[in-house]
Amino acid sequence: MAGLADELPKILDDFGSEFESDESASADGPVNVLHIAGAAGDSVDIASVESAITGEERKLNMLGVRTVNALVPVAKKDPLYYTFPQCDGYKESVLRRNMRPTFHHLLELGRLDNNYSLERIDAAGKNVQVYIGSEKTVKPSRGGPPQVVFVRGISHSPGLVTLAGARRSLVQGLDELERAQANSKVNLQSSSRIFLHSLPELDGITAEEVATKFDEVMDVLKSRLATRLLKLRVDEIEVKVRIASTDDEGNPIVQPVRLVASSMEGEWLKTTAYVEIPDPVTGVTREFCVLGDGKDSVCMLDPYETSNIVQ
Repeated sequence: MAGLADELPKILDDFGSEFESDESASADGPVNVLHIAGAAGDSVDIASVESAITGEERKLNMLGVRTVNALVPVAKKDPLYYTFPQCDGYKESVLRRNMRPTFHHLLELGRLDNNYSLERIDAAGKNVQVYIGSEKTVKPSRGGPPQVVFVRGISHSPGLVTLAGARRSLVQGLDELERAQANSKVNLQSSSRIFLHSLPELDGITAEEVATKFDEVMDVLKSRLATRLLKLRVDEIEVKVRIASTDDEGNPIVQPVRLVASSMEGEWLKTTAYVEIPDPVTGVTREFCVLGDGKDSVCMLDPYETSNIVQ
């Protein structure tokens, strides 16, 4: 990618020629993504690549580019990934380095980054990432800010809402936590949180039925895995699932549902379910509407009554 500074203006001209007049603009902000792939064996000078991209900031904004993703193939290994988001002035996001472009959104890392200073540590699973998070606080606290170990994963396997599938996924998350706890940077007071985004769409089931099933499954798993859950200081488990549904006009839609088992309100891993209302452009959740207990009409921006938003 050594010649990117010379090639990028033409790339952007070609990119812009694909749009009709004003097609690249959106009232909701930039929505387009530009992917740039280098050749295998290319040397990568991130400072030079970043300089080339930020030098075209005005044109990128005019084209409505939300993110620039750069990929460099590596023989017999995973490619190198670099991400330059518009929200950071097209400077490289170190948090997203060597992360497939969709991971940041699917793992909801933006939410974590708002509340925590994050350090990524090694994970065993290919679709799993582990972070040590130090809470961002305005006032200094004795002993330093609270620390949390986050295990974030993506699942392509069906059957997650069954007891066997849920147990398998939770055990994998606990295995990742156990490895993370051996890291010298993790202190003995840190809590642990597991998040899993299940991508297969669920057919023939409603959000209410999924919530009921989650409650039943968690009761069993808390009993069977109590020793490990307590030892690893797990105070939150989140699962995001996608339900195939239809809107009021009969059009097919995908309804995201968030299933949470949290100790934040005092009861150990108390279950709650939320139907999510996503932003139609970015896909980021705007509101969380509580399911069950007659709370169906209650929607909120953040589902927890704590200083932290959804983690």
